[in-house]
Amino acid sequence: MKKIYSLLSFLLLFSHLLFAQVYIEKQTRHRFAQLNFGVDLQSSMGGSTSFLNSQGNLQDVSFSSTLKPRILIGGTHFWGHADIYLAIPVAAPSFQAEGQEVTYTSGVETVFKYYPWRIQHNRLTLFIGTSIAPFYFEQDNTTATFGDGPELNHTSLPLYTGFTFNTKQHLLELGLMYNYAHKQDYYIDRSTLIEVETPPLFLNLSYRFFLDTTLGAEKGWENKVGSRKEIERKVKEKVG
Repeated sequence: MKKIYSLLSFLLLFSHLLFAQVYIEKQTRHRFAQLNFGVDLQSSMGGSTSFLNSQGNLQDVSFSSTLKPRILIGGTHFWGHADIYLAIPVAAPSFQAEGQEVTYTSGVETVFKYYPWRIQHNRLTLFIGTSIAPFYFEQDNTTATFGDGPELNHTSLPLYTGFTFNTKQHLLELGLMYNYAHKQDYYIDRSTLIEVETPPLFLNLSYRFFLDTTLGAEKGWENKVGSRKEIERKVKEKVG
């Protein structure tokens, strides 16, 4: 009977962890943050560069859209009002046009999002935010003997907005990132400096698995706090 009771208690707690927004019921230290992890696809939009054609004149070429898969690891904080996570790319997409091989991608990104209305079950929730994002650009001229261009590195603080939908332990998200620092100087050969307009906009579609790892310790902590308060009350009665 004791084993059955223990099993039922475990199942009840486990279902509570998976299917409840535990910070909705009350806001305690054990409900402050919830772990999440998942994947997303990031698509770039816009951008252009230039190259020297066979006549030695500058010619413009537009960026092709690229898709970049990323692994997401992080957690919601402040009882559903904030989301902080790492976005780790698993590929560096590139494209070829007019004999130019262009690689443009971001490195490991640290994202900070704020929800004016906290994340709740079965509701679209607006977010705004920013990130610390290292960007990398390289342009190789495949028609030239020594056409490999330098790698350009810079770190930006792009802006984020979008919507998150939560259902049970699942987070679905559609977001838009705007990198306002999208114009960079770049040497396409030893003496020719151009201004590259890297993609200013990125569309993100992501899925994350949402769970809690600290709620199990809450009951013990509350019992300790309750015992301490009871002792303090009795001491005050004796002193009084």
